[in-house]
Amino acid sequence: MKTPTDSLGVEMPTSELLLRRAKLTAHFLIMKGGENFARLEKAYQRENGDETLLITLIVERPQRRVHDIHAEEQVLIIFTEEDNAPPCVVPFREDFPNVPHLMIGSPRMTRPLCLYEEPWEHARIHWTPSRFIQRIHFWLTRTAEGILHAEDQPLEPLLAGSEGWLVCSDALIADAVAKRSTVKLCRAPAENGERPLLFAVKDAGHPRLKVTNLALVVECLPQLHGIIRMKPGSLRDLIEYSVEAGADLKAILRDTLKGWFMEHPVQSFYKLNLLILLVLPKMRVEGGAVQSTEYRAFITVKSIQDIGVALDVYEVREGNVGLMLNPEDCNELKLSEIKLGMVDCIPEFDSKFAATLTGKMQVDETILLVGAGAIGSQVAINLARAGLNKWCILDGDVLLPHNLARHALDQRSVGINKAVALCDAIIGILPEAQVKFVAADLFLRRGDDDQANQWKGSSLVLDCSASMPVSRHLAESDKFPRCISIFLSPNGRSLCVLCEDAERFHRLDWLEMVQYRAVLEHNKLQDFYKNVDGKTRYGASCRDVTSFIAQHHVGAWAALCCRFVRDAVQDEEAKVIIASDSGGGETKIMAVNIAPAIKCQLGEWLVQTDHILLEKLERMRAEKLPTETGGTLVGAFDMDRQICYLVDALPAPPDSIEAPDGFNRGMAGLRERIASVEKITASQLTYIGEWHSHPDDCPASPSSDDVNLHQWLAGHMQFDGLPGVMLIIGDRDWSVVL
Repeated sequence: MKTPTDSLGVEMPTSELLLRRAKLTAHFLIMKGGENFARLEKAYQRENGDETLLITLIVERPQRRVHDIHAEEQVLIIFTEEDNAPPCVVPFREDFPNVPHLMIGSPRMTRPLCLYEEPWEHARIHWTPSRFIQRIHFWLTRTAEGILHAEDQPLEPLLAGSEGWLVCSDALIADAVAKRSTVKLCRAPAENGERPLLFAVKDAGHPRLKVTNLALVVECLPQLHGIIRMKPGSLRDLIEYSVEAGADLKAILRDTLKGWFMEHPVQSFYKLNLLILLVLPKMRVEGGAVQSTEYRAFITVKSIQDIGVALDVYEVREGNVGLMLNPEDCNELKLSEIKLGMVDCIPEFDSKFAATLTGKMQVDETILLVGAGAIGSQVAINLARAGLNKWCILDGDVLLPHNLARHALDQRSVGINKAVALCDAIIGILPEAQVKFVAADLFLRRGDDDQANQWKGSSLVLDCSASMPVSRHLAESDKFPRCISIFLSPNGRSLCVLCEDAERFHRLDWLEMVQYRAVLEHNKLQDFYKNVDGKTRYGASCRDVTSFIAQHHVGAWAALCCRFVRDAVQDEEAKVIIASDSGGGETKIMAVNIAPAIKCQLGEWLVQTDHILLEKLERMRAEKLPTETGGTLVGAFDMDRQICYLVDALPAPPDSIEAPDGFNRGMAGLRERIASVEKITASQLTYIGEWHSHPDDCPASPSSDDVNLHQWLAGHMQFDGLPGVMLIIGDRDWSVVL
């Protein structure tokens, strides 16, 4: 290769340069070139307006050079009037070595230096003559040392110059190599001269397109990266390149075509276009391990029949393909006339690729999604795009028009069961997804065992039903794996995520109580259950109402939930997370403190509380010593499962009587406090009983006065069918009486 010095144009004084970047670079070299180990030699101008500077650079080289870079290197810098690409920098000497990071150029000239990774539209914003000359100097210095291409940098491509795309999975290509089989392809319709796009067709076929091409997969020997070649333009060029790459493509084609003749008697088969896909393993250093594989596909408008004729394997008579019995060596001219276009092989979107694109490891979890409504559908779609491909979706509802305001599905699914339609949508994103659906609610009737079997084997339950009965059922049953419950506040401006621990010690029902307590304790959360926006009616039935919730809230929370779900898979701890929109575009996330839960069975009732409540009672007791104190208990009853949740405690009203030997609770402001608790928690927490303290060195067991008090309390609560709850806190222990 040599530099075409005769095509540089006419030598000219630098003072007559017209192009802005050429003038700036020449001025810099004249004024500051010596300080930057560079000097300007000559300037040229072509008839087309291009201007070229010949410069000399002093290169810092190590004693042992990896590449033959001279102490002084001359390069040509070519500036164009269009200025739509970086100035082209070409080595001046004819024997400049082939090294990494050289760009594709004409076969008759030295290849230009590849100086920029980013597009010129971005690079030009920060371009200056000083930075440009320093970049050239850096390129030459690092190339001499052999470290221009960093160890953590992806390997250079072996071929360049794509004219289209082939979408195909690595697994499908590997299977074709192992079985020496072909891959069926279909071509997407191209309009207005668009680059061709081909899809690999699996056993089930492509839903929209018919087979137009057949891909022959040829595996080559490992190649050393760094030297980028021009793409082969004809079948003859490709055969020559394949020999260099360690594969005799001509022999492979001939043998394959002969085999096809025996296998395919139908003449339409030979009308398919042939695509040749080269598998090129790449090494970073000679003799090193294969670090990556490059796939290059070559497409032609010629059919299998045409290529068979060019290779003297087939003969066509009266439109029928026949096999040449005594084939001669094929005519090289015929092979040169079969022009090729090279297309990039890009991976199909599957779960592994999806996880890679999100920067996360692939998660191998089977998710049981309970509730395919607004938040559930969007969370599922987001997680599918992140690579989660194993689902069982449970929902008994049909998609109605009003759902489209916040649902991930579209008009095409109106009238279809949400679980069924959402499964189809996931398969549309991840064709290999393993999805099942149950078009019913969680409370299956007898005889529905077949449907229940659908969710067996799930490793995580994602409850997006926003239904307390569903959440409580999941918490109660040991048939389900670890559960995560997601729900929005009534106005959609806050999100709550309840995540059980891996051992399911903290279950959804208790985490629900922890969330209520957090809403009570934090002023900024006390509007969580408030719905100032109201509801609207979408049908004639009394139940045909839906809340006013903006889609941007649902979409934002769905995106955030995906992060929480992926994090939960890696973290086995229980969590209660509340996220709120401040209204000014700021999202505040609170992780609620969870303490070890305490459960005790008292007769027919299970009492649940935790150390956070007990520690609060201990503090209120200590503040009033040596007198006794007390107050009211706040919590909830689950009458169906007979569970009493002790969640919070209110201090003694101001009119209470506190003495060293007794306590009488007052009433001042108590009704208002209880009403406030009920309002803030949407009536989920309320008054459930009494608590009081005992002095030091006195056990927490009930005294005779306590027994009388509890009898009165039980009688009072009995009117509502509730048990009377009394908690006693002492200096070393505590007790609950029901």
